[in-house]
Amino acid sequence: MSPPLPASSTKHLDVISHPLPRDALTVLPLEQLSSDPDSAKSTGTTGTTLWLGGQVLSCYLSSLPLPARSPAKPAKRAIELGAGVGYLSLVLASLGYDVVSTDIPPVLETVLRPNVMVGLDVLRRSTAQTPVVQVCELDWTTTTAHTVTPGADLDLSVDMIITSDTIYHPDLLPHLFRTIACISRSSLDNPQRSTPPTVYLCLERRDSRMVDTALSRAAEFGLHLKRVGHGRVAKCVEKTGWGWAEEDWQGVEVYKGRWSQPDTHDSNLTAPSDGASANV
Repeated sequence: MSPPLPASSTKHLDVISHPLPRDALTVLPLEQLSSDPDSAKSTGTTGTTLWLGGQVLSCYLSSLPLPARSPAKPAKRAIELGAGVGYLSLVLASLGYDVVSTDIPPVLETVLRPNVMVGLDVLRRSTAQTPVVQVCELDWTTTTAHTVTPGADLDLSVDMIITSDTIYHPDLLPHLFRTIACISRSSLDNPQRSTPPTVYLCLERRDSRMVDTALSRAAEFGLHLKRVGHGRVAKCVEKTGWGWAEEDWQGVEVYKGRWSQPDTHDSNLTAPSDGASANV
């Protein structure tokens, strides 16, 4: 099979066959829908196609040590915010994480849930594991309560928070960072967790001013992010064997950090309202 193309070259495709970063023989079929208003299948949203940041972040996360699993120790848990077509959530599941994969309509029902259902079946047949991905609706803009009060089917106590290609509109920044802060705070309510979850954020630096503003806004919410070295990320991408040149993913940056209580109390650090959720 041919190696995957950068997402910037696949927007016109209805289905992408995309291998895992660690396993070229396990290929995930990903349906996507164009956001082009001239397309007959347009959804009017950018979240229904694969994006470059998700591909690059999957390479980096796949290079990290695998989470330890044993009958006496629960699996590490991760939540993805703005999961889109679901590729990154499925990659994490293949690595051994129990994953909560979140987005909003129309992304949720048109591409995310169908892709996760098919992808989980592929992973079950190609690995000895039983991958877990829970698909849930989570709208950052409905964050209203200071503490997270999830529904019975949605446990927001996690070890890792990931989001990619979600830094693109200034108005969404406070909602995104508030949601990350609230999930981090909620995770600390679990007595088994002594530190906030690690946060990984991947973005494409199209507008440097907006990106710099975003990083500053993140700090206001107690989220302190440091960029992972470009050379480190480049080695991770190269290791996949996808054959990409650095120009193919130019401008993509990976950030890592954790939440801590901001020095200045912000009454707007409120929690996400959980939408309808379903196990897949």
